[in-house]
Amino acid sequence: MSKRFSKIPVVLSVLITVFAVVYVVYGWTSPTQTPPGGSGSLYNGPVFSVYKSANQSVANTTDTLITFDTEEFDTNNNFASNRFTPTVAGKYLLTAELELLPVGGNQAFIRFYKNGGGYKRITADINGNSGRAGVHGAVIVDANGSSDYFEVYAYQNTGSTMTVEGSSIATWFAGAKISN
Repeated sequence: MSKRFSKIPVVLSVLITVFAVVYVVYGWTSPTQTPPGGSGSLYNGPVFSVYKSANQSVANTTDTLITFDTEEFDTNNNFASNRFTPTVAGKYLLTAELELLPVGGNQAFIRFYKNGGGYKRITADINGNSGRAGVHGAVIVDANGSSDYFEVYAYQNTGSTMTVEGSSIATWFAGAKISN
C-alpha cells in the first residue's frame, strides 16, 4: 500500500468506532432521529481539544507525561496542567495522536492515565518504519465529575530516546462527553 493511502484503514476504524459508540450509547438508527432527552445534539457536555507546539523527548522504557501547551477549545474550562478533569459526571470519548520520530525498533504506546495511574493503552508496532510513526486511538472512560482526571503518556522501547513531534496536526489530545 502506498504511503499516500496508508492511513485510510486507521481513519476508517476511527469512524466506525465513533458510529458504533453513537449507536450503542444513543440507540440511534437514523441520522435524523433525535437523541434521548430531545436535545438534538450529539455532545451534551464538556468538549476539549489541545495540542503540543514544541517537540518533547521520550526516554527508552519510561512512561513520559505528554505536555499539551495549546488549547484549541475547552468549553467548560476542564483542561489545565496537561490533564482533563471533567466536572460533569458521565462517559467520555477521549482520543489522542502522538507522532514519533525518528523511528526504528519495537513498539510505541499511548497510555491513558486515570487519577495518576495507567488506565488504557494503545499499542503501535513500529518495526520497519523509517522517519516517523503515528500512534493514535480512542477510549471511552467513566468520570465521576468531581475528582477523576485523565492524562496522556508516551512509552516506547526502541532502545534509544525518541521525539514526540510538536505540531497541531501531529500530537494532540481531545475529548467529549457522550453519555450520562
